[in-house]
Amino acid sequence: MNASVSIYIPQISASWTEEQIKNVFTSYGVGTVSYIDFVPLHQKRGFYEENRSILVSAFVHFIPQSINRKCRLTGFWETIESEKPYKLHVCYDVEYWICLKNKNPVKRTRMNIHQVVDNGLYLQNLVLEQAELIEKQAIRIEELEKKVEGTHQVVYQLVGGLFNQSSQSSILEYHLENLFSTPHKVRAKDSSKWRMWPTTHQGDECEKKIAELEERLKALHEEKKE
Repeated sequence: MNASVSIYIPQISASWTEEQIKNVFTSYGVGTVSYIDFVPLHQKRGFYEENRSILVSAFVHFIPQSINRKCRLTGFWETIESEKPYKLHVCYDVEYWICLKNKNPVKRTRMNIHQVVDNGLYLQNLVLEQAELIEKQAIRIEELEKKVEGTHQVVYQLVGGLFNQSSQSSILEYHLENLFSTPHKVRAKDSSKWRMWPTTHQGDECEKKIAELEERLKALHEEKKE
């Protein structure tokens, strides 16, 4: 047997006291019960105690040195160790308990039950407060993400309006990659002679028209000379 010897009774009447259960196992010579943990059925998570349950679960812990394999209950410990259920009849066979191996025994502590519950309640309240804070922070983060996304869109439109989309597409993408911290791509050189300086589409059009006007003025000047 393991250093911690205990069995699990999934369902037992809440009217049974710890002393009565100890006496049952003592009468059958199974072993000496050290202590018993009672847990209400359908217990909520946390430290909410339900006192109206008529049925409870019981974790029965035995003193290891007292275990008697040759008790009056034939094959009791062998069945428990093999992780099979043992049907234990009590109260003149009117009631029976299904006994199972306790696979996850809870370690004992030097604190009494009231100290454990008090510390547990403190931690439980702390977790609830943190959960509420996390929820508020999640909402705030979502709001900030929407604002950042809106800012990105505005900046994208503003920066996009500074450069000519057809002749400065590469430098435009370069600036956007720096703004939004995205990986840089390898791209062809722009056709604009202004390279990284913003011109806008309208600026390029104006420059083109000015160049055409200068050419016409030059031609007119040459005609007058002739």
